[in-house]
Amino acid sequence: MAEESYGISDRLHGHTHDGEEIHMISATDMDDALVVLPPRDDAPQMWLDDRFHDALFVSDRVAKALKAAKLTRGWGLRRCVVKTVH
Repeated sequence: MAEESYGISDRLHGHTHDGEEIHMISATDMDDALVVLPPRDDAPQMWLDDRFHDALFVSDRVAKALKAAKLTRGWGLRRCVVKTVH
């Protein structure tokens, strides 16, 4: 959710095909800079969000598995705030 994130640049990268703004991520070295909606239970474990340029998102489960296997070097993994939806 770009409007609640502080880790994005004011400079836009463009617009999606349905008119939403595409943001550049500026806080690439900080945890909790991006706010995201929780994935659905049946959602993929890795995904791209059209609203963030060059950002690959992974589930907690995938991030923990990568860390346990010592495969996180070079990935630049950063924790996101997962917004609670009621």
